[in-house]
Amino acid sequence: MGTIPAFATVSCPTLQQFYTRFCNSRITGGSIWRGSDRCRVRSLRGNGRRDQRWIVRGRLGGNRRVQRFIRGGNACTRRANSVRLLGFSHENCPAQDGSPPLGKLGALLPNQRADFFGELGPRRLFRAYYDRMVRATKVLLDGYGVPESLRWHQGALYFVDMATGTLHRWTKSGGEEVLGEIPGRAGGLGFLPNGDMLIVSMDQHVIWRRSTDGELTQHADISAYCGGHANDMMVTPDGYAYVGNFGFDYHAFHRENANSHLYKPPGPPSTRVVCIAPDGTIAGTGPDMLFPNGTVQLPGGSVVVAETLRLQLTECDVDDGGVLVNPRPYAKLMPEFLWKQLNSGSPLGTIVRTAAGVLENPHIANALPISLAPDGIALDSDGRSIWIANATRAEVVLVKPGGHVVERIRTGNKTLDVELGGDNGRTLFCATTINDDPTIGGPARKGCIEIIDLEGA
Repeated sequence: MGTIPAFATVSCPTLQQFYTRFCNSRITGGSIWRGSDRCRVRSLRGNGRRDQRWIVRGRLGGNRRVQRFIRGGNACTRRANSVRLLGFSHENCPAQDGSPPLGKLGALLPNQRADFFGELGPRRLFRAYYDRMVRATKVLLDGYGVPESLRWHQGALYFVDMATGTLHRWTKSGGEEVLGEIPGRAGGLGFLPNGDMLIVSMDQHVIWRRSTDGELTQHADISAYCGGHANDMMVTPDGYAYVGNFGFDYHAFHRENANSHLYKPPGPPSTRVVCIAPDGTIAGTGPDMLFPNGTVQLPGGSVVVAETLRLQLTECDVDDGGVLVNPRPYAKLMPEFLWKQLNSGSPLGTIVRTAAGVLENPHIANALPISLAPDGIALDSDGRSIWIANATRAEVVLVKPGGHVVERIRTGNKTLDVELGGDNGRTLFCATTINDDPTIGGPARKGCIEIIDLEGA
């Protein structure tokens, strides 16, 4: 599939009269949507000149024939309905009312399609999917197993390969280098105020402290608090570290079962985020969570944790000892009704879990924006919106508080982590792989670090 065509949204009070914002552009084909009705365009004729009539023929609602005229001119000011036209030429499409030209859409990756979602009337069940995918990343580095834990620090990108347990650094001028192998397989990363690096040992359940000269010493032992592999970590500017863990042997379960089977009552095991004081002592543990993963701190001091298996971003306050308290939803990424049915023991719950298992197929998952399981997260420059690495699809997603999706950006494979950095702080780095299981993703060596310039893309 080639370049995605440009699009336009026009307003109309009725189906009897359409107004477009287009001129100097030839319509090449597409569809007209109005509410829940769909009109497949059978023919579009016109040369794109100002005030030229476009003849639209097709069917509406299955049997009703439609032949309508679209006359060039300013967009209708009435907002009774919203109609989206897909399939226009991506030539320059200036609006006749003097507003800026309509933007172009980016290129599709092989065997992937664009998702076009707009405000089509009443809010849909999946409110987060009104957005449209318009941009795609490009590969910066490749040949890894399971790249993760992206951290931008002092002009360099640090990350680990969870399949090999190695620590890596990349700079724009010097390229990529391997800093060494971490005992017990490297996981989450962070930096103390003095510049020392903290590194999670996933298998040994300890936190290593790496000095600026490369020496490793043990900073903390969290083995008493981990129900599975130790995982991601965030270190605050004042030196407090927050470390999550799987809660159970997730990869062993997933090798034999679909993810959706985890939600059969009693549901997936919960675990807690461990808070480590700057001196390496355990300050305490947070509330019960389902697979606490990526973590960010908001400007006000509260902390947001990505609960991968809860399909939710959860905000917590921080008490005087640095421990997470008072959990509450920051962004629900699945409608509450579906979440309840997914965890239900009723026949409907069984149907929902079965359907969810089918949707886990990579080809289906990448074609439909159905699931959004947060893995790594990064705070956007506005201090409220959060970039999410979607562990189930080849994309990163920007969401506002409450869960409204602002933008989706296509990546090459399922995305495990995301980080903002670069010279202007607006380069988005993404860690992608074909499979997050080290026994599968490691030998394949298909993991990549991908980037996109949010200002220039």
